[in-house]
Amino acid sequence: MDLLKPTHTINSGLPDTQSAFDCRGLSITRAGVRGLRLPCTITDVDAVSQHSVGVFDLGVRVPAAQRGTHMSRLVQCAHELAPQVRTADLESSLRAILERLDARGGALALRFPWFVEKEAPVSRRSSLLDIDVSYDIHLDPWERRPSLQMSVQVPVTTLCPCSKAISRYGAHNQRSIVSVTLQSRRPIGIGELMSLVEHAASCPVYAVLKREDERHVTEAAYENPKFSEDLVRDLHAEISTKLQPAMLRVETENHESIHNHAAYALIT
Repeated sequence: MDLLKPTHTINSGLPDTQSAFDCRGLSITRAGVRGLRLPCTITDVDAVSQHSVGVFDLGVRVPAAQRGTHMSRLVQCAHELAPQVRTADLESSLRAILERLDARGGALALRFPWFVEKEAPVSRRSSLLDIDVSYDIHLDPWERRPSLQMSVQVPVTTLCPCSKAISRYGAHNQRSIVSVTLQSRRPIGIGELMSLVEHAASCPVYAVLKREDERHVTEAAYENPKFSEDLVRDLHAEISTKLQPAMLRVETENHESIHNHAAYALIT
């Protein structure tokens, strides 16, 4: 069975109200469904594949003369796409959806947790760390090809340089959530982008740490202090050099351990 192709057509004789003529003269930029949660098998550009739960948003452009779009067809498209999502093929997936809906423009967004197997730095105990990943792709009539944005949210550790400089012993640290959104001329692997984020931090985080690992990550962060400003500058420069994205947004939010607020920094 071809992906996103109807297998049969039923002529029920019922009126197709959504396709009726509309006289208000206003086209609709997007109409569709949001928050459709489905089990997925997702294969990344490096051929790594895993099961996850995807949240789909699908919408299409509705011409001024048409009253509405067929929402049920969009739900069907998501159900047919979910069993075999290939991140490198999302452009062709969107084009197939537009063909199915007979639409000149539309959008496909997919959000899911991605699990990365990590070894603790000393004990080598294996554990899974989850990060949030999203893809947002859209195509409008005046565009020759779809525009695709990829986003990741990665937890890391940062240690305060100021605290280290003024304290006789110790320094406060925090768990930071780094968000990266980019548009690239080539497909970017989730693992590749995550590695760049972790490298820019004071230290990565792990799901399982034994005593010897805890000492290692504590000392590693202490030897590599980073302000939130340091982190976004270092990461933006590294991604710009290695991936050369067409668009890049880097943000970190530090959940402070000694303040009742978060610190953040952002480069767009």
